[in-house]
Amino acid sequence: MWREWTLSRRFSKKFVLEAGKNLLITFLILSLLFLIGETGLFRGAYEASPLFREIGEFAQWLRGERTSGGDTGGVLLSEAAFPATMAITFEDGSRHAAKYSTRVRNIYERFKALLGEALGSAGEPEKITADIWREALGSSSVYFDFLYAQPLSVLSAWVGEGKNEGISAHEARRILIARDADSLALYYISEPDGEFFKSSTPLGYFSLESLIYNYSPNGVYFEYEDSKHNGLDPYFLFSSDILNVQSMEARPAATDFFETLLPVFGMNRYVARTTPLAGGGEEYVENDMRLELHPGGLIRFKSNSFSVLHPEDSSPSAAVESALKIASACLRPTDGRDHLNLHSLSYDAENHEYTVTFSYILAGLPVVYPDMDSAAQIKIKNGTVENAVIYAREYYPAQEQHKLLMPDRQQAGIVSHQGGGEPWLVYTDRGEAVVTAGWDLN
Repeated sequence: MWREWTLSRRFSKKFVLEAGKNLLITFLILSLLFLIGETGLFRGAYEASPLFREIGEFAQWLRGERTSGGDTGGVLLSEAAFPATMAITFEDGSRHAAKYSTRVRNIYERFKALLGEALGSAGEPEKITADIWREALGSSSVYFDFLYAQPLSVLSAWVGEGKNEGISAHEARRILIARDADSLALYYISEPDGEFFKSSTPLGYFSLESLIYNYSPNGVYFEYEDSKHNGLDPYFLFSSDILNVQSMEARPAATDFFETLLPVFGMNRYVARTTPLAGGGEEYVENDMRLELHPGGLIRFKSNSFSVLHPEDSSPSAAVESALKIASACLRPTDGRDHLNLHSLSYDAENHEYTVTFSYILAGLPVVYPDMDSAAQIKIKNGTVENAVIYAREYYPAQEQHKLLMPDRQQAGIVSHQGGGEPWLVYTDRGEAVVTAGWDLN
């Protein structure tokens, strides 16, 4: 019996040792495979192998970079659209609103879930008149102005429960959730045609009523309710806020930061060849991929092989998410109040090409550039990033520099006298050390 117990004990110790060695060998092999993939020396085989691809996707899942489900193409969506203006209208027609500030974000966080439910549950949209839209805007409601037209399919995927086929074909900048008897209805102005739509929802009015009770009127109103300015956008919102906006220091991203961008574009710093650019900066070349890093912060990328979309992940949401990952890595908001906003999304069906642009929102205001329409433009053709142009700048509050701006009523008068339009507050970045805020026309 003693001998049997001794043999059993020796066998158990041997089994544990062998199992431990097997686990260690497995770990070392996986580590080797990962490092080989990171070097890029065998990039083609690494990406083509189903086994390696599965290992890579499993690692992404562990890091929380991917998720499954729905029509979002299996990608984990990162929100990239926030309102520039929000208005809450009470039953008596009075309003509470916020614009030109990060306070909008706080209000949005309170109503975002309701917007998601409305977008996800909205029925088939029906065309309505401007009078019906304005009647709803004057009733108990919450209004969202995203400044740029947002594809409702993408917005619904961000804040709702996935794509709603009924409204997915439309883009809208201005969205309204308003009381409709004892229920709520979704209203929006489609872009770029300016038509008005209404969709019924199964949401009860209490869903809105319970969110607006702790706000109070602050004297805001829309231009169409006053109509004193010829040619002014009818949905320009007037407020009594004193516009004292802080100036910002601006500078290009640090050179050592640029070196970290190579993996963002699917390149490897151990493999890519480096060549100085004529005007300063460097160009990295790896196979057909070319990445230019200019000293002023301009980034240019061209390729025919940097794949970011799988064939089954070619939805607009997946395209925006892939572009957002690249833009976010390059632009890196330096303050928790700053973020990227989807500026535009277009699709060329003939060439299977998405063009995605993002604006940089700085302390609640968009940053505009004299020579660029947006902070980032990324073209994805047949699932591959064909071209990217990004202006990588970093912004910090300037020491004790504030600018008292013209009140919106006075600016509206000037715009009306000059022929009309929509005045909006922006930061203009001309490549100088200080960026200041001012009025512009949208």
